[in-house]
Amino acid sequence: MKRTNTHNTMKFFLIGMISLYTLVGFSQQDPIFSQYMFNPFVVNPAYAGSRDAVSTVLLYRTQWISMNGAPTTGSLSMHAPVKATRMAWGINVMTDQIGPTSTTFIQGTYAYRLRFLGGRLAMALRGGYFTSVYDKSTLDFGDETDVKNQGGVTRAGVPNFDFGLYYHTPTFFLGFASTHLNQPSFKFSDQSGALNGGTNNFEINLKPHLILSSGFVFNLSEGLKLKPSVYAKVMQNAPLNVDVNISVLIKKRVWVGTSFSSDGSLAGMLELNATDFLRIGYAYDIWLKPSVQKLQTHEIFIGYDFRFSKKTTESPKYL
Repeated sequence: MKRTNTHNTMKFFLIGMISLYTLVGFSQQDPIFSQYMFNPFVVNPAYAGSRDAVSTVLLYRTQWISMNGAPTTGSLSMHAPVKATRMAWGINVMTDQIGPTSTTFIQGTYAYRLRFLGGRLAMALRGGYFTSVYDKSTLDFGDETDVKNQGGVTRAGVPNFDFGLYYHTPTFFLGFASTHLNQPSFKFSDQSGALNGGTNNFEINLKPHLILSSGFVFNLSEGLKLKPSVYAKVMQNAPLNVDVNISVLIKKRVWVGTSFSSDGSLAGMLELNATDFLRIGYAYDIWLKPSVQKLQTHEIFIGYDFRFSKKTTESPKYL
């Protein structure tokens, strides 16, 4: 019976991976993360409480380090189950800067979890406030006398809401998230045009993203586990972004993995389970296209699980 169940789960996982490739094309406006499989809460609010601890992750990512104005992202997340209930909570604080625009995200999560088909199914709503700062003084225009090319710092803020579903067993997960449900729009008013009797108003619109992810852990031996996973992000009128990852867990302490993205990037990653509670991860990305091969990305995170009632925890957490 166990062999039949394992075979069906593997079949379901492989079919799911293939199906993700057939989705109609979309794109992204949100921050990108190489190590989504080690830090799922940052992309799916329904992961809240899944580690059965007060789980915290601090992450920093610098992308395309040889390019001026390239994206940089910093993130602090925390989530935990509510004891003796089916509920969980979470907090995300994130800063994302690209070119003249810097955006700060502050969001809270409420999740409801229940037992389902031998695993646990969670649904969650995340809500918060985004603040974006646009600094035109950082731009280099060819004609500095043009009044439309003059101006300083402008700010705009909007509320934001996301939704997530997450199902997992000890060795399998399937997640879905939809971000920017309210389609927030940053409305900037640049007063530099006032010399011509008006203002230079413009908007930055955030379109909903659909995020699908799935993964499975294969037990190769006592000291070796194999974890393939797939992640797809889609948005209207833009290319589909798919990331496929293969990771290996060695001696329950070290994850070594690689991932390939449909945008042409290749990443190598390493996670160290330093203790039962402390995790440290690093990823290095390169682009395979000749025109952008010199662009490199570094991503590092530190995670710690606080378990106040127990001195030990399940180590490692596969998912």
